[in-house]
Amino acid sequence: MLKSIKWKIREHNDLVSMGISHSYILDFFKKDYRLEFYKIWQNAPKDYAKNMGFEFSDDTPAGALMEIYVNNIYDQKDFIPKEGDIVIDVGAYYGDSSIYWAKKYKCIVYAYEPLLDVYNIFLKNIKLNGLEGRVIPYNIALGKGGKVSFDRETNMMTKNTIGDIIETKKLDDFSFPALNLLKIDTEGFELDVLEGALATINKFKPKIILEVHSKKLKKECIEILKPLGYNKIIYGRKEKNDKMDLVQNLFMVPDKK
Repeated sequence: MLKSIKWKIREHNDLVSMGISHSYILDFFKKDYRLEFYKIWQNAPKDYAKNMGFEFSDDTPAGALMEIYVNNIYDQKDFIPKEGDIVIDVGAYYGDSSIYWAKKYKCIVYAYEPLLDVYNIFLKNIKLNGLEGRVIPYNIALGKGGKVSFDRETNMMTKNTIGDIIETKKLDDFSFPALNLLKIDTEGFELDVLEGALATINKFKPKIILEVHSKKLKKECIEILKPLGYNKIIYGRKEKNDKMDLVQNLFMVPDKK
């Protein structure tokens, strides 16, 4: 019951934030009303993003746009890129954050998405927004190099010791003219990605947005970045789910030289 109440509060808050009038009372007492607004809630993020000037393909799930375009989870002060900045987006998904940064702030985004079907939709979204050349996509799994096992959960790749196998590359295997912002959201592979990116991070000292997916990973990721001078952390949204004891955004700033 408590879980259902929390979900309804979240749904209500999301609807209101998108300018859609919604009644708790009617939702509770009228099934037709509840079903109607659940459908509206499911589809509204895509319309909301479109009103902001962003286009997404019909096969892009509307829910994939909720966090960036409605909840603005990455719009933390001092982490908003400037025009011409170089951003790396690890775990690009359908392009929600890459397209947001490239189109709204006119930065250059190098984006990595390992799942081919998701990546192909991402390519459509780049084209729909006229961002060819500004968003540079790669259908690659980043990590510390070598093979890793994973589970496919709907449209995400989550870390598992037993599952499908994928070859990873290191971010350090790529070269970039600069790097101002690094975002990592990889459903449990955060430490692997960092281990394969330490030279790049040490060279450019970018601001980092890191979404960790367990308490253990949070601690490990913080510890691995400390020797590189990442001692200032702003803690963003925090939640948990049935499979993860923690999901949290960390906004990390390197020490000033």
